[in-house]
Amino acid sequence: IGSSIRAARVVPVSRLIPGLRRLVRTVSNDLGKDVSLQVLNELGTLDRDDFGRCQTILDHMVRNALDHGIECSDQRAAAGKAATGRVSIDIRKAGADAIITLADDGRGIDPEAMRESALKKGLDIEVDALSDADAQRLIFHKGFSTAAAVSQISGRGVGMDIVLSEIQQMGGDIQIESVVGRGTSFHIRIPSSVTV
Repeated sequence: IGSSIRAARVVPVSRLIPGLRRLVRTVSNDLGKDVSLQVLNELGTLDRDDFGRCQTILDHMVRNALDHGIECSDQRAAAGKAATGRVSIDIRKAGADAIITLADDGRGIDPEAMRESALKKGLDIEVDALSDADAQRLIFHKGFSTAAAVSQISGRGVGMDIVLSEIQQMGGDIQIESVVGRGTSFHIRIPSSVTV
């Protein structure tokens, strides 16, 4: 009986992908950018509740990558990059955990720009004491954005702080790897929450 209850509670991760493909098509179109979604891996299952949360998280993160991460084609050309931007998703198991890596080959998160933005916003943070990695993590600070203008695409009042809080509510965590001018990878770890 246990295994059939469990089966009813889980959803294949691959079901996340069609929605993300549509999102990349629609949003990149709206932004006038040429972007492809690359699916490297879509293995495993997620608990039904976690699946819903992952949909919300990935939806927001993909919008964010398309809007703020990927440059428009003339900027990409100037930087010697392919005209078509790339967003990739890789979902795999590590023990009982699901590891989701969402990456883009866009402009990266500039720690210096993050520090400046934190100063401008008057955030109560010892800006100069922040390591580059900590400065990049400011992206998860409530109300934080380095975008010059809040756009309809990723702005909609949902910041990356929501992403972090959703992940933490699942008992997971998120790490950032970013190189200015080269791109950003977010590594999300979600522990298995299926208890029969």
